[in-house]
Amino acid sequence: ATDACIIITASNVNLDCKGFKVSGLRDGTGIRVKGNDNKITNCVSEKNLYGVGYGFSVIGGNNSFTGNTANNNFDGFGVFGSGNTFTGNTVNDNNNEGFYITGSGNTFTGNTVNNNIRNGFMVDSSGNTFTGNTVNNNIEGGFTVGDSGNTFVGNVIQGNTRGIYYLWGKNVFEGNDISGNGGDNKIGEGNIVIRQDAAQVKPTFKNNKVSDGCGLWQASTNAQITLEGNNFCDSGTRTCADGYKISCVGGGVVDGGRNVFFSGALSPSCGQLSGGNGCISKGINRVAAAPGDGQQQPNYGDAWLPVFALLGVLALGG
Repeated sequence: ATDACIIITASNVNLDCKGFKVSGLRDGTGIRVKGNDNKITNCVSEKNLYGVGYGFSVIGGNNSFTGNTANNNFDGFGVFGSGNTFTGNTVNDNNNEGFYITGSGNTFTGNTVNNNIRNGFMVDSSGNTFTGNTVNNNIEGGFTVGDSGNTFVGNVIQGNTRGIYYLWGKNVFEGNDISGNGGDNKIGEGNIVIRQDAAQVKPTFKNNKVSDGCGLWQASTNAQITLEGNNFCDSGTRTCADGYKISCVGGGVVDGGRNVFFSGALSPSCGQLSGGNGCISKGINRVAAAPGDGQQQPNYGDAWLPVFALLGVLALGG
């Protein structure tokens, strides 16, 4: 059976490692927290690589983890408990996930999660909050999301194969910088990728900056995707697999309005949605003349067009 170097089963323990390292366990975890209401700070758990080796395994609830480092493990953090907080931790270069999350109601703030082999955050639970995290250069995805009721605010998500890899549920993404994710003309890669074909796929993207690469690759005919106040205008040359910045292979975009696009950004299939296939026009959008135009604070004046007119123009390549 797997084991751990440090196991905390009690409650109200304050463990400050002051940089002490737990390293190189075979088939084990560096630090396992089974109790509740503990504080774990300044600990380094690394190179726990064999089997399912976690830098930190969190089974209990209402614990706080601040300023810890979990690098070069199998998974950086395995979060199985609920109501925990993770602040200012460094979780880099792990062989699988940075954070693997099945517990609910946890809070992740200001963590650095880079260069992990699979995802920065694998979110397979509900009610979690992610604020101000830096999630860059992860091989599979920055955030891969497979459950409902999570909130993602003000995160920097750059250089991943998929910035947001959306699989399931009703979640909200607001004010994030989702830039430079994915390759050029590669199916299923980009800043926002939605593949699961199910009516339970209901993401909301609000006031995000989505630039340099495929903005949105959407292959679900039953999803309900709400876009409101996002800026898809950028000067990058990379595109989705069909050559557009926003590729609607499927349908079901619910337009909340006040997004910024540039002329020619939407693939024809996106434009055709205005005539049916689940697109609900709720607002007005701005068509910028060229990439890079409209990146400043939008002007909600005459430069904005009703979404049905916008989509019709772009469908015709105008």
